[in-house]
Amino acid sequence: MDPQKRAERLQGQIASQKRIKAHSKKKEMSLAQRSSEEDRRISKGVGRTNMTDKIEVLDKGYVRYIKHMGDDLDPVNSAKVSFAKESVEFGDREARLLAFLQREEHSSVFRHSALTFEVYAPLFVARQWWKYAVASTHLEDQNGWNESSRRYVTETPEFYVPSSVEWRSAPENRKQGSGEAVSTDHGEVMTDSMVWYINQGLKLYEEANGTWYLCRTRLGSSCLHTGYMYVGVGQLTRLCNSFPSSASRT
Repeated sequence: MDPQKRAERLQGQIASQKRIKAHSKKKEMSLAQRSSEEDRRISKGVGRTNMTDKIEVLDKGYVRYIKHMGDDLDPVNSAKVSFAKESVEFGDREARLLAFLQREEHSSVFRHSALTFEVYAPLFVARQWWKYAVASTHLEDQNGWNESSRRYVTETPEFYVPSSVEWRSAPENRKQGSGEAVSTDHGEVMTDSMVWYINQGLKLYEEANGTWYLCRTRLGSSCLHTGYMYVGVGQLTRLCNSFPSSASRT
């Protein structure tokens, strides 16, 4: 090879290595800064709310944020890696890309971030959430659901009871969702009959002289349960999109 070309190639390689080192150093400084900022946010209580903070759901249920893993840069860089690129700071371009990923439902990039919630909900609601957020596939490990067990503890049973104005008719297509609200009079009858049913099951549960493992079946699906739900942001987005309004399905 011509000595001049060899020298030019060598200079090019040296310049390339310097750019790589500079980028790596900038990335390390950014990551260290992000880590330091995250530590400060956590020490100030940001990123982990007060353990008593709750969002009330239905009549007695609630959802409580516990913790999260990841930030807005995670889905952005998970998408940019397709082009062998990476952002070290979250700016306007990253915000536009994040909005695009959300709008076009590129769900895979959101599986690198996750949240943990404490959920206190009726059994039938919890199982519906479990179906969408946890059992959506049997291959994803980034999901978890653990709940209090009446095999080990004796909790005071609480029940979800719709008020007389919350009952709705069946939809015309009979597939999912709900129709128009029923009359208040009919709603009162439905609520009263549900309370009677719950009291019957509660009486049988309290009078039972057997293993709690089997006796708990008498409490019915409106009994509230406490659980920890660990879910990827991608799965959580799918769950929220599946229930666009409170009237669609409980």
